[in-house]
Amino acid sequence: MIQEVYHPMFTDDLDFLAQKLGKRKFNECLIQIDQAIEQVLRNPYKAAALKHPPLQAYRKKKFFSAPRPHKKKRPNMRLLYRYVPGENTVYFLAVGFRMATKHRNPHDIYQRAKKREFSQWEPKDDENEKNTE
Repeated sequence: MIQEVYHPMFTDDLDFLAQKLGKRKFNECLIQIDQAIEQVLRNPYKAAALKHPPLQAYRKKKFFSAPRPHKKKRPNMRLLYRYVPGENTVYFLAVGFRMATKHRNPHDIYQRAKKREFSQWEPKDDENEKNTE
């Protein structure tokens, strides 16, 4: 069974979402987050790898904040994580809205995640993070 480790600021992400969404929409979003986490735990290699430093050791699981999104909409949420096969552990770094704007939005999940202390989760040289099972 895969172990789960959450960044200490992961709860800050949930608080931020609760503040932005309101009670009813936040409860719907929590269900979507739980489903995304379950999907990651079932297949941690399925999500796309991030390409840009300092998050290149992480993956992104895209999903919707609502259970029934409008047609032709793109997933508005991201779950950022790192799987370490040697430890059989998924490290969840952040969850939140993807806010793709020309000028970098400070509330965008990637901008929030870049500011976090995650050096203790950095891969060691002998780890093979490129496994694509």
